[in-house]
Amino acid sequence: MMTNITILFFLMGMACWWGLIRGLLLAFLLLMSTIVAGAVAVSLWEPFVLSVLIRVIPTYAWGIGLLTLFAVLLISLKLAAGRLVPQPVQIGRWAEMVGGGLCGLFSAILISGFILIGVRLLPIGWDASNPPAQDVASNAQATQVDLWVPVDKMTEVFLARLSLGVFSSRTPLAQFRPALARQPSMYRAQSRPGASIAALPSSISLGEVYLSHMPVKNLNQDVVQSLVTHPNTKGMKLVLVDTLWQTDSVVTDRDGTLRVLPTQVRLVAQSRQQRQRSAQMYAPVGSVQTDPHTKDRVYKPAHATKPAIGQSPQVLISWVFMIPSKEWPSQVLLRQMRFPVVATQGEPTQLVEALGRLSTNTNQD
Repeated sequence: MMTNITILFFLMGMACWWGLIRGLLLAFLLLMSTIVAGAVAVSLWEPFVLSVLIRVIPTYAWGIGLLTLFAVLLISLKLAAGRLVPQPVQIGRWAEMVGGGLCGLFSAILISGFILIGVRLLPIGWDASNPPAQDVASNAQATQVDLWVPVDKMTEVFLARLSLGVFSSRTPLAQFRPALARQPSMYRAQSRPGASIAALPSSISLGEVYLSHMPVKNLNQDVVQSLVTHPNTKGMKLVLVDTLWQTDSVVTDRDGTLRVLPTQVRLVAQSRQQRQRSAQMYAPVGSVQTDPHTKDRVYKPAHATKPAIGQSPQVLISWVFMIPSKEWPSQVLLRQMRFPVVATQGEPTQLVEALGRLSTNTNQD
């Protein structure tokens, strides 16, 4: 409730201040500064975090990095714009009120959306930090606060369109980090208080990536039944991604155990619509690990509150995804770390061996 009230008052205050007092020209310069600051901050976000912050403050790096870049850029651009037009320029009463108010409102939406996304990436108290128990096998997203004015989603959509237009690059936001507004609530999900949600570039590496159209012949029947419960399996592709985790002090919890929730893992798949590529994020439908006693590969259906667990120096976790047949996997996000995926058309026997058998143990920590 307080979040909604704060955002609403901020939006109204900005519209009134820039419409009634500051004027259209200064409000327009603020809007342009906000747009440029947001677009540049997003483009520099990942390089800044990986090269500067991730080894110093790994748990806070993604949130602090995004907020710092946006704040520094916005303040710098606003100061530069203020030197160009130090005083309000009167254009016309109604133009000042309506135009200035709209520019102030749009600026407020982007500013509050950026702040909201950045703060949600921080491991601090927030009413959307821990999603309720829910099954992620249906690609459900972690629940977050319902905003009266969805400034975070509006900011995401606007920046995604900019990344494919005026601020386009080889790695546009719309294709390489889709669903920016929803990522924080998934990334911050914890299996227990104080659990680690961080990772270093050296903590994770990708192994084999297998892809096959459904159905897969000779697959363990219990695994087949588990996959069939996933909606729309017909016409889908099965993707298996091996991830090798180094259990250093950053990725493990305080007790030295690695716990990776399915909500911290997402596959990005791309498709081509007319002349332009589009991207979607997919939750894992399950994970595969080696049983330490029998050495068998064991498949476990994904659940939002049940992590994949490991305690050895290196932990191999294979994540299983279902994507539409017309899409292809491009990258996987593991605790906000982005890894490109090069999938090979797996032989049925390889996938059968990789998926193993269905786990009979449902009491995961």
